[in-house]
Amino acid sequence: MTGLAILTGLMAAVVAYMQLTVPIAGPGLTHADAIHYWRVAVMAGLVVLAAAAAMAWLSVRARKRRA
Repeated sequence: MTGLAILTGLMAAVVAYMQLTVPIAGPGLTHADAIHYWRVAVMAGLVVLAAAAAMAWLSVRARKRRA
């Protein structure tokens, strides 16, 4: 379970890095649309980060109960 949490956190970091470094503006994308889609991508990244944090917290909590 902890490995899955680490993998999820790593994937969230990779997605966040790609969001910041890879340009998303297409040939017909207006500036307002690019800003709109960027915000949605950031929100999706935050959801993944929150899920990874919750999974890590639950796995640490479960490990403490076993010990």
